[in-house]
Amino acid sequence: MSYSRHFTKTIEVHYSGVARSGDTSIPYSGTVTEPVHINIHVDTDDLDSSVVDCSTHVDALTTSVVATKTAHIASISENSKKISDTIIKGFFKTVRSELGQQMAMLRSSIDATLVHLNKLAERCRGKQLQMEADYHRITERYSKIFTDLNTELQHRVFELDRPAFKLREQTSECSDRTLISEPAGVALISSAENARIQSELLASMTKKRALDAIHRASGYLVYQQENRNVINRSLFDDSRERSYYVPVCLAVQTEDDAPGALRPTLYKPSVIPNSSRRRMTGQLQQAAWRPMPESEMERIRTAFAHNVAEAVPAHSDHDRRVKAYLNKFINNPILSL
Repeated sequence: MSYSRHFTKTIEVHYSGVARSGDTSIPYSGTVTEPVHINIHVDTDDLDSSVVDCSTHVDALTTSVVATKTAHIASISENSKKISDTIIKGFFKTVRSELGQQMAMLRSSIDATLVHLNKLAERCRGKQLQMEADYHRITERYSKIFTDLNTELQHRVFELDRPAFKLREQTSECSDRTLISEPAGVALISSAENARIQSELLASMTKKRALDAIHRASGYLVYQQENRNVINRSLFDDSRERSYYVPVCLAVQTEDDAPGALRPTLYKPSVIPNSSRRRMTGQLQQAAWRPMPESEMERIRTAFAHNVAEAVPAHSDHDRRVKAYLNKFINNPILSL
């Protein structure tokens, strides 16, 4: 679009010099101002028409590019679907074919195995019946033999000690007749023996209960004495201020969502209240730490290695890797600070 601009500028011109009149010199100086007016007319009709033509061509080019891109995307999508369908169908067809072949092979193998197992089962049943018949036949034969041997042995032993067996039979008859003919004496003797045994049992139970009571009293006294010793060791006779040491651990780790930011975590036993967690964390972070002496660090390494050897027996590769990692952890130079 054509436009015009008008500019006005005042120009100042300084002048100076010396006028001579005979032997007399007269200096002069001054400033002359002159306003300057400038009119500028910019004709942009040709540029505007060329810009309009270019915009029209650019719009047409944009439309053709968009149409080409849309057609290209549609072609890619359609071809990708065809390719994926072909791949999936071919994959499943191959898998189905492989599974079919494996199923046919397994079916034939299973059928042959079942036929073989049935034959073996029939042979086992035949062997079982044969073994049962042989067992019953052998059992009957040897049972009869041992029965005859026992009877013959009994007769021979009786014949060898016939007088002793006869004496045993006569004494058994006499003892049975005595017990049957004298029931009052038997009852008297049995009652006396029962009374004596009952009194001994009562005395034994009384002694047992007394011994249990003595053991319980002794255990109670020992427990009281142990508690008294613990209390005496824990108490102090003076009222001075004492220090109580407990182990704590302060871990500082970086935040995943904020690189460079540190997040401290305090691990403490239950005897320390949660209200003092923030104060203790600040004190530990502001404390002046010094390197651990090498002698103390060596004692810690020795105790740690002993505990690791007892806890991890190293019977497998996994146990050996765990033991190596633990030893690497204790030997880390950061831990010596």
